[in-house]
Amino acid sequence: MNCLIATAASCYLGLTVGWMDSNNTDNNNKIEAADDNQPTAGIIAGVGFHRVRLETELRWHRQELHGYNPSGLGPDESANGNVDTVALLGNVRLQPDWRFSPYILGGAGPAYQKRDGHSSITNTDLDREGIFFAWQAGIGLSMQFTRTLEVDLGYRHFETEDKEQQGLILSVRYHFENQ
Repeated sequence: MNCLIATAASCYLGLTVGWMDSNNTDNNNKIEAADDNQPTAGIIAGVGFHRVRLETELRWHRQELHGYNPSGLGPDESANGNVDTVALLGNVRLQPDWRFSPYILGGAGPAYQKRDGHSSITNTDLDREGIFFAWQAGIGLSMQFTRTLEVDLGYRHFETEDKEQQGLILSVRYHFENQ
């Protein structure tokens, strides 16, 4: 299959999976997320122009709710529920054309976020949904196994209006060769 953009070094599709630690899900309302590892997964489509890659990434993140602290005196450990986020990000990735290479990336775009939760002590409904601005930044190492198969391990920091996560991401990319 030929890359649709003739001047590109390669076009690729990929999958990502990872586990990310969470921070508060809503600083204004003092809703706290569990800080243990939470799942994330995504699909990447991109085009590479030697050292510069332009990617579109559709990513899903989950956070579990941990506490609710409306008074600021201390968290109510009774909060339960989840925050799910689906983000569509445009990324720029800078990476040398080496078989084993470091990379940096940054991206931004819209994110749909839905929070379903409840605090049983304060009997407060913590539900919320909406579309917010999201951004991410990352670094990592990439290994080109064959002309078409690339695997990388990286660190990502991801944020929306009231959500922040960071952690490890494993990505696998299939490069379509130009003929």
